[in-house]
Amino acid sequence: MASWLFADSIFRGQVMFFRDISIYYYPNYVFLERAFSQGLWPLWNPSSDAGAPFLIAYPLDIVMVLLFGAKRTLLLYAPLHVFLAMCGASVLARRLGAGTWGIWAAGSFFGASGYVLSTVNLLELLHGVAWAPWVLAALLSVFQSGTPRAVAVLAILGALQVSTLAAETVLQTALAGLCLMPRLSRLADWRRLCGAAGLALLLAAPTLLGTSALLAGTRRAEGLSPGEAFAWSATPMVLAEAVIPNLFGSVHTFSAWGFWGQAFYSGTFPYILSLYLGPIVLVLACRSGAGQRRIWLFGALGLLLALGSHGPFASALAPLLRHFRVPAKFLLLPTLALALLAGSGLDRAVRRRSSRPALSLVPAALLALSGLVVTYSPELPARALGGMLPELRGPLALGVARLAWPISFVATGFLGLGAGLALWAGPRLAPWAAVLALLDLLIVNTPLNPTTSDRFYEPSASLASLLARADRSEPQRWFSYGVANSPDLSWSPQLVWQRNTDVPLYYMERQSLLPRTHVLDGLEAAFDEELGLFAPRGATLATRDRTPSLFANHFTRLRLANVRWILSFRDLPAGLATRVAEAKFPEIGEPLGLYELQTALPRAFWVGKVELASGQQAAFERGAAPELDPRQRLVLESAPTPAPAPSEEEGEGHVSYQALDIHTVRLHVSGPPGWVVLLDGYHPDWRSDDGAPIARAYGRYRALRTPGGDRTFTLRYVPPWRGPALAAVVLGAAAVLGLLVRSRVPAGEPARDRGIA
Repeated sequence: MASWLFADSIFRGQVMFFRDISIYYYPNYVFLERAFSQGLWPLWNPSSDAGAPFLIAYPLDIVMVLLFGAKRTLLLYAPLHVFLAMCGASVLARRLGAGTWGIWAAGSFFGASGYVLSTVNLLELLHGVAWAPWVLAALLSVFQSGTPRAVAVLAILGALQVSTLAAETVLQTALAGLCLMPRLSRLADWRRLCGAAGLALLLAAPTLLGTSALLAGTRRAEGLSPGEAFAWSATPMVLAEAVIPNLFGSVHTFSAWGFWGQAFYSGTFPYILSLYLGPIVLVLACRSGAGQRRIWLFGALGLLLALGSHGPFASALAPLLRHFRVPAKFLLLPTLALALLAGSGLDRAVRRRSSRPALSLVPAALLALSGLVVTYSPELPARALGGMLPELRGPLALGVARLAWPISFVATGFLGLGAGLALWAGPRLAPWAAVLALLDLLIVNTPLNPTTSDRFYEPSASLASLLARADRSEPQRWFSYGVANSPDLSWSPQLVWQRNTDVPLYYMERQSLLPRTHVLDGLEAAFDEELGLFAPRGATLATRDRTPSLFANHFTRLRLANVRWILSFRDLPAGLATRVAEAKFPEIGEPLGLYELQTALPRAFWVGKVELASGQQAAFERGAAPELDPRQRLVLESAPTPAPAPSEEEGEGHVSYQALDIHTVRLHVSGPPGWVVLLDGYHPDWRSDDGAPIARAYGRYRALRTPGGDRTFTLRYVPPWRGPALAAVVLGAAAVLGLLVRSRVPAGEPARDRGIA
């Protein structure tokens, strides 16, 4: 089924582009591939955010990029992980006692669910979700068999899920595990569980220690505001989308026309694109019986947590959500629970006839009837429910009611009626209910992940002409406002409005080098989009500031980040930036302008005078002051130790910059005593070969003292966690290998099979 869902990627080579895929994940894969070609596992990314820590610790990402390259990995990662999710849910259902049809149904429903397919554009989330049922199945295996092999497998799978960096998914997996596992009444159970957890921590040491370094100095580490943390809390209308097909329309429209759910999501756009499981899956889940209380428990728990600020656990979630966000992510738990329960309900239907078969027809009949009514009277929902739901009275909802609801409601309704009749007919035809449920899921959820031409990521002739006009003889950075931050552009109606698809929008974001797409062209940039809140403080611009009209406000910050080249569809102030060239694109009436920042700073330079600021924020603000000339005065946030003796020498120093690789920089300095300012991102793990201390300049960059004369400084990024992490992995791997080779049951403790659900 995964090959059918992603047939365009697997068989036609078409690429996915939506949201974070094009502007974050694929550029990261390209950067990873280039680093591997140099024989490096990259832990620092000099090409984004003006230099910042970088971490991909997920083994499958590393192996796939090594074997297939970035582009092939982009084509294969989604079908592979959706297939893993399906298989994992099936294995978990089997561990919970499901029969053949229940095993197949649980895996199919989970993999084709709106939640799982919505995570395809959020790679860490998809990876974590794919391994969640595997971890739960391994946990149950520890309690059911009690063998050393089961402990080792749980440790491996737990570490693998942690390596995805999907922290919220790991937390949900732990909650589901607490609900599913039996009471720990035996010392041996505690010993096995703690042993598996300890081994998982050892195997996941590179991820845990690397993430700690990645988080240092970021807003996520400092704690998110309640508004950020509780954004995308689920609402009743959002939950209704789980059973009503295409309730809000399509999220892939170019304009607002075709989608009316803006009022129900933070930022007017859903974080989880769809929750759809459909009425047939719900009917099957309700037939699972009273013996599935543990599964119902973790499903209900996830649902209440997903309500976030709207639910009963808002106060309890507040401390946790200082470092996590998006309560809607907790909807993984009810999605997995309903898939498992539906499989159990199908097993019961296959074994015996239902005592109330007519109830299975009611939801589908109501939906089919609603579809027929809306076909002839699309205004009726607004008239009937507009008082309770004013958004239904708007033109956007009316457009969806006319174009999307009739066919969606009728199709799902009739499929549901067919499924109900199959259940009514008895055990022989009951499996057809699951087949129809899966067909309904595929019809509704397959469009969540559109693809486009494999040339999408290639630079167009227009972009290539702009890149050719830029002088790239010296290391300089780029900055782009992109398309979304340039309102009221004149889009071509033939190419965009009439098709009403978001492909041109994302294509133009790539062609205008919205970060991190500049990586695809081998460029370096500053002030990338802040995705995931992992960027160091001062490394990004807030979305509200990232508009051409505010260029003068952040001119000094761009200059201090070694930005020289700027791309903008809007005119920039002539006194601050010079228009060098422009290029036309058929999608947009306005040309894309290439601007050169006036008084652009070199990557590294000499400074003779120092000014102290009281802390990092004060250094930020002082560095952004228009009257400050960074070439004349260095701003540090603390006095250097030891304090240098004041120098009265006149003159000017000269600095040349050479990047030996992504982890190594060499500076050649000549001139009087002073300071070398390096406009690369600061991190305490950068070291100088001669032991010279590296200070944080202007709250964000690097500086080091030069005693004068001709000097060569070699700076290296040497994270101290690498050695301990490697030792932990070796120790954990040796222990796991020892458990795996012990295939027999421990003497005096026979294997057992305790019921779980």
